[in-house]
Amino acid sequence: MLEQKGNWWSGRRYGCVIRVLKETDSTNDDVRWAGERGAPQGYVVLAHAQKKGRGRMGRRWESPPGVNVYLSILDRMKVPMTQTPLLSLAVGLGVFDACVALCGEGAEEKLWIKWPNDLLALDAMGKYRKCAGVLIESLPALQSLVIGIGVNVNQITWPLALEEEAISLCQIFQRDFDRWQLVQLLLDKVGARVSQVEAEGSRIVDCLLNRLAWIGRPVTIDGFAGVFIGLDGGGALCIQDGWKVRKFWSGTLRLAG
Repeated sequence: MLEQKGNWWSGRRYGCVIRVLKETDSTNDDVRWAGERGAPQGYVVLAHAQKKGRGRMGRRWESPPGVNVYLSILDRMKVPMTQTPLLSLAVGLGVFDACVALCGEGAEEKLWIKWPNDLLALDAMGKYRKCAGVLIESLPALQSLVIGIGVNVNQITWPLALEEEAISLCQIFQRDFDRWQLVQLLLDKVGARVSQVEAEGSRIVDCLLNRLAWIGRPVTIDGFAGVFIGLDGGGALCIQDGWKVRKFWSGTLRLAG
């Protein structure tokens, strides 16, 4: 374990303290524990492997050692209920920004955001596969949030159940990446987008629209089907079903067909 302090991250929202672990059950649980014991704003836990990593809806997040990035951040901000969807979008956009900055030329054409905050990539066959995910959990008693981020960086083999669904940056761009460089980019870019929501609110929606996967295509979400036509000003998903436009604040979006 390494707990790093210093002024190397001075002036940025996240990274004043970074605790690095060889292995842990869940970085989100570690940050929650630290937050309850007075950890500062921007505190980060970074693990080389997780035994019980999790994503949205309680799904397991595959977390093998030494190949990917698994980190969680403590943000001691009080988020009004009306801004919670915008915050979720902002984190996803920050992850997109970081991965584009890491991967360089051509990355914006291959990486897309799946509402609200997963990162998808187009593989060689033109199929969208998941390469990053976000899990945001609230700590109401502390007026704080835990922001968990997992990015598939250099992984090249997958459990059978994930072979058709998951992909790594290494597989997309055919080269290995520096995981520590990505950590720095994630803390910088995600912090900047969260600060943007605090300062500008719904403007984050305009920044996100041309990066969203599947706009204009038939989709399903939790039993409803229609055409994904965009987001409203509060970050809700808008699906056109005949003459109706339905709005969703949460749910699992899937491409139809």
